[in-house]
Amino acid sequence: MGYTYLPVKQVRTYCEQIFISHGFSEKESRGIVDVVLTADLYGIESHGVQRMIRYHNSLVRGLVHTDAKPWVLFETKLSAVLDGNRTMGQVTARAAMELAIAKCREHGFGAVTVRNCNHYGIAG
Repeated sequence: MGYTYLPVKQVRTYCEQIFISHGFSEKESRGIVDVVLTADLYGIESHGVQRMIRYHNSLVRGLVHTDAKPWVLFETKLSAVLDGNRTMGQVTARAAMELAIAKCREHGFGAVTVRNCNHYGIAG
C-alpha cells in the first residue's frame, strides 16, 4: 500500500473549512484540526485525517452538537467537572485544559474531568 503526501497547510485549511461549514467557530475548528493533524504527523493514522469521515457522519446525524458549549457542572477551588454538551471532544478537552490551568495558576493545583462529549482523537 502506498502513501500520498499532501501539504499540511492545504490539508489544515480544507479540514478547518469543513468544521466551519458545520457551524464551529474558527477557533474551535483550528483546535479540532490541530489534534487531527498532530495524529497523522506523529504516525497515529487511526486518529488522523481519516477520522474526518466519522466526524462528518456524526455531525450530519446530529450526534455532535456544533452550537453547544461545555459548561461547569460542579466546581471547587481545585477541581471541576465539565459537561461537554455533546460537542466535539477536542472542544471540551481544550475548555477543560484551560480551566485546569487557571485553577493551577491561582491555587497551585487544578484538575478537571469531562463528561458527555464526543471523540477526543489523540487528545484523550
